Amino acid sequence: MQTSYSFFESTNYKTRVSSPPSTRLTSRDISILHFVHEMKFSTIEQIYKQFFKITKDGSSSISLRWTKERITSLIKNDFLRPVKDLCPITLYLISEKGYWYIKNGHFGNSVGKFHKVIDSRFLKHDAAVSDVRIHLESKKIATHWISEHLLPEHPGVRKYLTSEFRPDGIYTGACPSFC
Repeated sequence: MQTSYSFFESTNYKTRVSSPPSTRLTSRDISILHFVHEMKFSTIEQIYKQFFKITKDGSSSISLRWTKERITSLIKNDFLRPVKDLCPITLYLISEKGYWYIKNGHFGNSVGKFHKVIDSRFLKHDAAVSDVRIHLESKKIATHWISEHLLPEHPGVRKYLTSEFRPDGIYTGACPSFC
């Protein structure tokens, strides 16, 4: 009679199933999440102009390839979500997971409230405000932008603005050449 038992001879063991590796968020990814949330939504072109137009070596990018790749990764990992039913181009909105990531991530920025939907009444206006912000920041005219979305949460601004008057954004920066 054999009394010893070897576990290694047994064929009834389960293989370990591992979850697929998640994408590691870069500082640029976190900045994209903040930007999309602050501006309520963004298009791929706006994200490209704000974060991918100038490459690491200082030259101008000629393709949306890296932008599409990072956005796809952020969507797959549920940090952004595409909205395709409001206009002919896809809009990107921060997801609930993305919101809580930047809110609990202690990145030093005020976050504001989470908005689940895009208000279609202000779609063109909000897109234009995003374009103006991108242009002013690219020309180094605007720095330290505080969007309309964050103004109620900002302690230095809240006491000066009434609820019926709220600008699209407040920024500081250098005086433009026409001053």
